[in-house]
Amino acid sequence: MDTGKKWGKTDIPEKWTGKKRQTPNLWTRKGKKFAIMCTTGKDGMEHKMARKLITKEEIEKLTQSPYVAKATPYQVSFTKEFKQMAYQGIMEGKLMREILIDSGIDVGILGDRRIWTLTDQIKKAAERVGGFEDQRGKNRRKPKEMTEEQLMAERIERLEHELAYTRQEVEFLKKLQAANMEAQKKWESRHRQK
Repeated sequence: MDTGKKWGKTDIPEKWTGKKRQTPNLWTRKGKKFAIMCTTGKDGMEHKMARKLITKEEIEKLTQSPYVAKATPYQVSFTKEFKQMAYQGIMEGKLMREILIDSGIDVGILGDRRIWTLTDQIKKAAERVGGFEDQRGKNRRKPKEMTEEQLMAERIERLEHELAYTRQEVEFLKKLQAANMEAQKKWESRHRQK
């Protein structure tokens, strides 16, 4: 367990308790602020995640860029145009760091982890139905829009499943009828003997 020496603080608790959406604890290391969240993994171990917070001056610098939609100490949101441009750059083989520098965004403010996450998010957004639109607050339970081929394939699969189920029902009813007839014959044979 981390005793806190790594963070240069002696008052960091030995055992980190909390939930994933808990307000993060703020700590400083070498003059930089970090948000520390604690989650419990599938292995039962507690995992600490540290993320560099963005200062007010850095937020002001970021929001001057036309490609930054919103910036807070915890996150940076980019515009749809930037995401489209970045995806085209990624498909051309550029690194996200290069794309950000070409766009005039200071990569030192963002940090490596945010840059890696941004790359993954842009790739996932390109594959989504809504594309690069902001998906927050939208109903994510809506059925996916499907092509005609996908609809037909889904319908065929559903009908095949229904046919297999019906066949099982018929087989069950046949066995039930045969068992009923056999039981009736046994009953009749017992009562005739008397």
